[in-house]
Amino acid sequence: MLRYNDWEYDYLISRKDGSIIVGGAKRDFYKNLDTWFDNTDDSTLIESAKGYFDGYMQRTFKGWDDSLASVDKIWTGSKSYSLQTFSFHLF
Repeated sequence: MLRYNDWEYDYLISRKDGSIIVGGAKRDFYKNLDTWFDNTDDSTLIESAKGYFDGYMQRTFKGWDDSLASVDKIWTGSKSYSLQTFSFHLF
């Protein structure tokens, strides 16, 4: 997780095939409520978030400057969370 402030963050998930799933882009789409709020259609691309990850690895991580890392696929569908409470017992 890359946290930029209290409300904006991106996330990365590494995959066994060596690829990386990168998500976030809130700063680019959040103000356009009509394109995402209460939208459950996963086939709709949120245009305002489309270019956010172009060159992302190169501008975010040191050592990636000359890499050929690029966006292979893009999806801007629904994502939901649930709150879970964990209890830890120390003995």
